[in-house]
Amino acid sequence: MPGETTLAAGLTRSRRQRVGAALCALSLLFVLSGCMSADQQVAFNWLKWSRAERGLPELMWNRAAQDRAQAWADHLAAVGDLSHSDLHATLAATGARAAAENVGVGPSVEAVHQGLLGSPPHLANLVGPYTHVGVGVARNGDRVFVVQLFLTL
Repeated sequence: MPGETTLAAGLTRSRRQRVGAALCALSLLFVLSGCMSADQQVAFNWLKWSRAERGLPELMWNRAAQDRAQAWADHLAAVGDLSHSDLHATLAATGARAAAENVGVGPSVEAVHQGLLGSPPHLANLVGPYTHVGVGVARNGDRVFVVQLFLTL
């Protein structure tokens, strides 16, 4: 084609650039998909869908919030009971201006999320003016512990 240079590998420069861009996108997808477990991805998707359904902006995923939420979910599953983490420590560790947390337990990620939607204080966190989120999910037998950690950075 006019304006294209054939490279030694037999690919034109424009095709090589397209292939390179596609490989970069796939690599990024691979890296990002490794950031969340399947359960965390389901919890994150439910949260995104619930906000979108209400016309709210999407929350940005945050690695620090994710790590703290997962650590707390692991703790809850280990002790087999629900409690909230220390949000003052979360504020200090993340530099966030505001933080809120939802914790729940049930037979599935979806069941926990639906329970949180049905609770006015938890729904207020979910639809609150936060900018970032991390989710943690841990299992103990047939019980699923979910932590949603909301931040305003």
